[in-house]
Amino acid sequence: MLLSGVAFNELELSEIILARDLQREKVQEVERQLLETIFDLTTMAGQLHLGRDRAFRNYFLLECLPCLLVENPIGADHVGECCEPTPVADCSEYGSEEAARQFVLGCSGNMNTCSVHGEGQKRRPRWTFVDSMEKVDKIVAACNPRGLREIDLAEEITFHRPRIVEVMEKVETKLANGQFWTLFMVDQPDPAQMQSGVEWDVEIRELLLDLEEKVGLCLYLEL
Repeated sequence: MLLSGVAFNELELSEIILARDLQREKVQEVERQLLETIFDLTTMAGQLHLGRDRAFRNYFLLECLPCLLVENPIGADHVGECCEPTPVADCSEYGSEEAARQFVLGCSGNMNTCSVHGEGQKRRPRWTFVDSMEKVDKIVAACNPRGLREIDLAEEITFHRPRIVEVMEKVETKLANGQFWTLFMVDQPDPAQMQSGVEWDVEIRELLLDLEEKVGLCLYLEL
């Protein structure tokens, strides 16, 4: 009624302006609700990228599993090379500046030892996960408020905190009852090592012969 049943020809100018304002508010409200629904469905069915930290690790929230995954960068991510070591204000707790940089995932300035750009980051596992809300809070607290990537990461985690709390509760429950690892099929055989039962040499040869026959038939029909 508000959008299509207004008799503008029977209204005064002020009433028309009011009706238009109400229509605009209604459309904006419906649009907001639709966007929220789309967002909810997307995050439930897929992955929500929360951001990256100083070591270029990606954080993904998956409500469908549920899990908060952390992906270590690989060569294709092009994280760049070392420029200069990350400044260390106080290394007394770690014994040396190098040890402090390794602990906080700072750049060492040396590609052979750097845990951000160099060999150090290659020694970390490709995938890890966060198993408690306490660790999520520690991640936020450790984010550098002046870091370009970590500012966004902390903001996204804070904004989506209610969702993350729900996911972490499910993670802790599944870890306690032993169901968590079945989500990733870690106890299943590697598909790459399984026998498929298909003789691929024979299969590909048959496909090539079939393709050759069809190409020859097409050429014959054109002539």
